[in-house]
Amino acid sequence: MLSPFSADEHIDLDARLEKAAEAVLAFGMQGVERAMNVVNVKEA
Repeated sequence: MLSPFSADEHIDLDARLEKAAEAVLAFGMQGVERAMNVVNVKEA
């Protein structure tokens, strides 16, 4: 069972959900290799 998000987790929840949605769309439209290249980039 998952616990509710902490206050710290709520701070960047919207950004994480956006990134997850991008990953799903990239996977469905461009395939797994392209999706990994788009999603798995290090941010500065």
